[in-house]
Amino acid sequence: AKEDSRLARRSSASWMPQWLTGTMASLSFASGSSSSASGPAASSSRGGRTNDDVRMETEELRVRSLEERAQSAARASALLVRRHLETSSALFELGLAFTLMGQSEGGSLGAALQQLGRNADQMSSAAAEHAEKEAEQLEEPLLEHARLLDAVRFALRERSSRRLAHDYAQGDAETKRNSLATAAGLGPGHEERVAAARHASERADDLCLRAEAELRDVTDRVRRELDRVRTEKTNDMRMNLTGFVQLQVAYHKHMEERWRDMLPKLDAVKPEPASSAAGGTLRSPQGLDAGGPQQRLRTPS
Repeated sequence: AKEDSRLARRSSASWMPQWLTGTMASLSFASGSSSSASGPAASSSRGGRTNDDVRMETEELRVRSLEERAQSAARASALLVRRHLETSSALFELGLAFTLMGQSEGGSLGAALQQLGRNADQMSSAAAEHAEKEAEQLEEPLLEHARLLDAVRFALRERSSRRLAHDYAQGDAETKRNSLATAAGLGPGHEERVAAARHASERADDLCLRAEAELRDVTDRVRRELDRVRTEKTNDMRMNLTGFVQLQVAYHKHMEERWRDMLPKLDAVKPEPASSAAGGTLRSPQGLDAGGPQQRLRTPS
């Protein structure tokens, strides 16, 4: 299906705004550079959930729900486009049938049928053009909106990864400090062990500070871009929906006018005399009262 093939392209990043593409690339790089900071200790938050953690988790749930509904709306809009394409095809067939019927019928009714056929053909073209505009005005923007939300979810997931990496670094630093304290309590003769433990503890503290800086930087960027997405997509969606509604108003007004144009032509249809409807005319009777010849049908030569 058309909408399914478009949804299948959602993994592509070519459609994304440049600023969001850059963010995703930087987050992916950060994820790869600190992928070693994962393990059993990263499964829980050691420092407790912060306000940023709560907001990001809430945003991820909201964005996931929005993405699903945007995809559903895109499928519904694709169905609407398909229905108008089917309407275009049906109007074309109806117009052809009326035209042929009018040619066979003749008279004022035949003329009205042929005019109705021409109007239906014009409405067929209008419906096809309307379907194309609907796809541009609503279906494609909804698909883009769903893909953008998917990218936002990616950024939120990467922020969660940075949070887990920070938790792991905190746990590792605490473990190394405990090891240093244990080594220092062994007394004289264990200087090398103490030095090694001190070096490991200092390195773990440095990694913890680095992980904390990464988490803070990623959180700030994700927070700013969440606000940016909300502002820009609200404006874009408002413009697209306004254009879609205006498109519907203009289309249905045009179609109403085309149908209304037919009413005077149909009102002008008058019953034809039986002989005329049969393709002939009656010769005026001559001498009918005097027992003259009966009237007879004159058919065209």
